[in-house]
Amino acid sequence: MNPIAIVTDSGTDVPEALCHRWDIHVLPLLVQYEAMTCRDRVDITVQQVLDRLDLEIPKTSMPTLGDAVALLESLRDQGYKEALAVTISSGLSGTCQMLRLAAEDIEGMDVRVVDSRSIGIGAGALVIRAAELAAQGMGLDALEQSVEAMTPKIHVFFTMETLQYLQKGGRIGKMSAAVGNLLSVRPVITCNKEGVLQTVQKVRGNSAALEAAVSQTVKAVGDQKRFRLFVAHADAAKRARTAAEILKTRLPNAEDILLAEIGPALAVHSGPGLLGMGVQLL
Repeated sequence: MNPIAIVTDSGTDVPEALCHRWDIHVLPLLVQYEAMTCRDRVDITVQQVLDRLDLEIPKTSMPTLGDAVALLESLRDQGYKEALAVTISSGLSGTCQMLRLAAEDIEGMDVRVVDSRSIGIGAGALVIRAAELAAQGMGLDALEQSVEAMTPKIHVFFTMETLQYLQKGGRIGKMSAAVGNLLSVRPVITCNKEGVLQTVQKVRGNSAALEAAVSQTVKAVGDQKRFRLFVAHADAAKRARTAAEILKTRLPNAEDILLAEIGPALAVHSGPGLLGMGVQLL
């Protein structure tokens, strides 16, 4: 058990095996259908979300304040006196602010909350690094400062096969989605410095989109000597493996490369075919 509890939300897409390895505690986002509300990765899988999209596109929401307080109280009761929470971008979710409110209600434990200003496995890379540093014995003050300093060093790029789910979720306009789908336009999207989604490039076709995302990742690495790579997907495992192999060829000095599947809540907004990749500069 790490001396500092590492907490995150399921929107950071940290693979379950790594959560177990690094003792990372995950607060599930919520996937809300008309007839039921499901906890992300607990009550529903990403494939179940994708299989139901033609029948109903659910809404997503942050965890409840009660759930956050309950998790932190449980960790305190297990013996933790300190905790660091790393959340998906506050520009995309209210989870960060909600956890800060929850932390105020916890007596007997010092809880710090860091806004990753990223999403999916980009934010997840930050969570994993925080857990590694905590396991090495870094104190809470230094850990919080180190993770805050690392947030600008995360660069994530993703593209998807259809824009209809971004449109239905209110992320882009109906006309933009219709024209994009008609012309097979594939935007390459990132999180900017404020943690808000931003299009950095537009290409036509899936092959061009993969190449563009790879090129953006290579550009983000620049002349950095130490870095980690990551690739994530939604029902696109073959393309993700291809992307990982291309990145290994283009960036052979990477310390490692993490391959993961996105969670149900994020899949609501992407639909099948999302491919994301990026780099964590060390």
